[in-house]
Amino acid sequence: MRLNRGTAMSLSTELADYCVSTRYEAVPAAAVLRAKGVLLDELCCMVLGRRLPAGELLGRYVASLGGGQEATVAGTAVRAPRAFAALANGTAGHADELDGAHITEGHPGATLVATCLAVAEKQRASGRELLNALVLGYDLATRLVDTVGGRYHLLTTRHVHTDFLHAFGAAAGASRLLGLSADQHRHAWALTACQAISLAAFFEEREHLSKSFTYGHGAYAGVTAAVLAELGMEGNDDVFGAKHGVLAAWGGHDRAGVLLAGLGTDFAVMDVNFKFYSAGYPIHAQIEATLGLMRDHGLRTADIAGIDVRATTECVEVVDGRRMPSISAQVMLPVAMIAGKLGFAEAHNEDNLRDPEVKRLGDTMTLTADAEMDRENHRGRGAAVTLRTTDGRELFRHVRWPHGHCRAGDITWDELVGKCHGMVDEDLGPAQVDELADVIAGLDGVDDLSALTRLLVPRT
Repeated sequence: MRLNRGTAMSLSTELADYCVSTRYEAVPAAAVLRAKGVLLDELCCMVLGRRLPAGELLGRYVASLGGGQEATVAGTAVRAPRAFAALANGTAGHADELDGAHITEGHPGATLVATCLAVAEKQRASGRELLNALVLGYDLATRLVDTVGGRYHLLTTRHVHTDFLHAFGAAAGASRLLGLSADQHRHAWALTACQAISLAAFFEEREHLSKSFTYGHGAYAGVTAAVLAELGMEGNDDVFGAKHGVLAAWGGHDRAGVLLAGLGTDFAVMDVNFKFYSAGYPIHAQIEATLGLMRDHGLRTADIAGIDVRATTECVEVVDGRRMPSISAQVMLPVAMIAGKLGFAEAHNEDNLRDPEVKRLGDTMTLTADAEMDRENHRGRGAAVTLRTTDGRELFRHVRWPHGHCRAGDITWDELVGKCHGMVDEDLGPAQVDELADVIAGLDGVDDLSALTRLLVPRT
């Protein structure tokens, strides 16, 4: 479809016209495969997240509400109204730090998958319709982050976390699944704007709770907005380009064309990053570099006298000395060094977190913002690590992109399935995880998503 690169005031109309034109058949095979990988990964993160406080609390809250049994709350036998199922699943999806990230930064998948799954299940949509909606959600959500100048810009100038903008992508995916008109898409975005916000204060919290809730609330906002638009609720016709609209509020008026650029040819789902360590994403390259050095040089933690890490300013600010263990480099890197890996079990074992060796190693660490890394790619998730040993050696390794990053080379389907086994065999059982992976691999041929959602319920 040819898009008219008009003024910002026509932005919502152009975008809505594109959304209603999208169809599964126009999505390249590589993007379809990537979307399947996202779906498998995020669904297993939702099931896993039910074990953690944020996922458990939201699951319990939604179960207490009763109401229509429209959609599955993953990892439980509970069914709930679709907006509340999306709320519970989006929160659980980011309850740990294993859910996927994106080259534009943040975690779109938790919000987008929770939204699309809940609406698709209620609609009895096909697998193709679900995949198309998910791809569309990524295209809008991530472009909107770029349009306003990116995560770090919004954090430092507006004190908000850009992942709340993924709610607009969620509304697009939900609206497409509901078959809404272009006008209704525009109204859904306006109604999303009434609901979605997230102050970045959650980075300072003790536990991974309100940070997780941000992703569930984005899904809830997207579903609610689309359903209200379907019922006839309206809002500003151009909430993106309006005088007091989204871009005016968050600083993207002079970059309005970014929201439209490459639609239909450049699919944002291709830039998803899969995470293989249970920690904040800026810590992943630190872990990969450190474990590689220890393995190659036969080092034990007792051999380490100091750890010097250089990374981008943004990475250092996110993970340096945080109270929340899962996003603290001084906690997660030492835990990984002691265990030789960092899966869910290692990251959430209280004995690991209280190990005196974790504190000793953390106290030896220095994290330095590197101006050259900022110039090279301020959004980079790389790290340069120097290990200082007790016998006086200095061992160096620079990992520019951690394993699973879209710039590091593709991962295999088997690797992703293996990750899912490691996450949720305890919840679903190995056979059911394999069945879930097989259904998603063949989702193009699934006409009723109950074949998928039934596999998110633990068999007792």
